[in-house]
Amino acid sequence: MEGSSNEEIAQMLMISTETVKRYIHNIYQKLEVKNRVQAVKKIKENHLIRRCLL
Repeated sequence: MEGSSNEEIAQMLMISTETVKRYIHNIYQKLEVKNRVQAVKKIKENHLIRRCLL
């Protein structure tokens, strides 16, 4: 939701970019969307995630 690239996400999580792509693909399927813009919109509209305040 913060606009990070697959490479940036992989670095933050210390996993490969291919793993990030696979995870994102699975998320899209579960949300029934085709891209990040649609995913973020659906997440926000349905309050599917809470932001952690640190």
